[in-house]
Amino acid sequence: MIRFGSDSLKARPSSRFTALGLPLRLLGASVTLTWSLACGTEPNPARDLTAPFQTSALQYVFTDDGYQWNLSVPVSYTNNRSLPVRLDYCDTSVQRRSGFNWSTVYTLPCPLSNVLGTDSIPPNGTVEFTYAVHSPHDPNTAPRLPEPLAGIYRVIFGLRERQNPNPGLIVWQAIPAIEDRRSNEFAASLPH
Repeated sequence: MIRFGSDSLKARPSSRFTALGLPLRLLGASVTLTWSLACGTEPNPARDLTAPFQTSALQYVFTDDGYQWNLSVPVSYTNNRSLPVRLDYCDTSVQRRSGFNWSTVYTLPCPLSNVLGTDSIPPNGTVEFTYAVHSPHDPNTAPRLPEPLAGIYRVIFGLRERQNPNPGLIVWQAIPAIEDRRSNEFAASLPH
C-alpha cells in the first residue's frame, strides 16, 4: 500500500503470471536493467543546459594506444560570473554515475603550475578546450580509471575566481560549489 496524504493506492501486478513471487513484467524490467548496467549500455544522458561546462557530444568512445585507454572530451565554458575566473588542474576530477550517486574515479596529479591555462576568462568570455583522460593498462600506475570503463561520466573542473581584497593584490579564490563547476553528463564506451 502506498499512501499520499489521506489517499492510498494499492500496487497490483499487471500480470497474473509470476516468477519468484514477482510479476513477469516486473521481473523482465529487472533483468533488462541488470543486463544494461553490466554491459555498459546505459542510455545516453540528455543534454543538461544548466551545466556550466558543456561537452561537444553526449557519447564518446575510448581509444587504445596499446599502453593506455584515452578519452578526449571537447568542452566549452562561458563565464557567467561577475569576476574573471581561471581553470585549475589541482581541483579537477572525473566522476562516474552509479545509479543516482556520483563518485570520483579519476583525479589528475597536481602539476607545478596549478592552472590549465595562463589566461583568465573575463565575465561573459568563452573558452573552448579538450579535456583528456589517460588510463594506463598497468594496474600499478596512476591516475587510472577503475573498471569497467564504460559508463556515464561528468567532469568537475577546478575553478578560481579573481578577488581584489586590496589595491595591487590579486587572489584567485577557489569556487567550492560543484553545481558551478560541473560538466553535463556524457556516456563513454569501449570500441566495438
